[in-house]
Amino acid sequence: MTDTATRPELSQINETFAWETIAPLRGRRGRHSVPTINLGTRMASLSRAAMDLLGQTKFVHLLYDRERRVLGIRAAHEKDPDAYRLGGKAGSTRAFSAVTLLTVVGPGFAGQRYSVRLVGDTLVADLSQTYFREGSRDD
Repeated sequence: MTDTATRPELSQINETFAWETIAPLRGRRGRHSVPTINLGTRMASLSRAAMDLLGQTKFVHLLYDRERRVLGIRAAHEKDPDAYRLGGKAGSTRAFSAVTLLTVVGPGFAGQRYSVRLVGDTLVADLSQTYFREGSRDD
């Protein structure tokens, strides 16, 4: 236990330490402004911003360029036999099963977040470059 005589008085703390604010990493401010896909071990999720680019569809078709390690996501019709159903409410983050996707691209991509951009009618994610939000622990 510390001797109380060696501790600064509470009124002196601001003079003794150079305090800085530590903002939460997952705060609400700006959270949906970047279009991303998050690949989990079982599910993948598209951010609200990614869904805004893609359109509020209920099904997606997944494409993969193995040589470039690029994932493509297109809106699909529910009768498309290769379509993945999106869970979640329209206007929010939407999720789909990532089990088959990770079998194709490899399990090493699980647990990562990737930026996406719209090219034509396809959301494109470069799987060789993970996304780090400004101010994250990995910066």
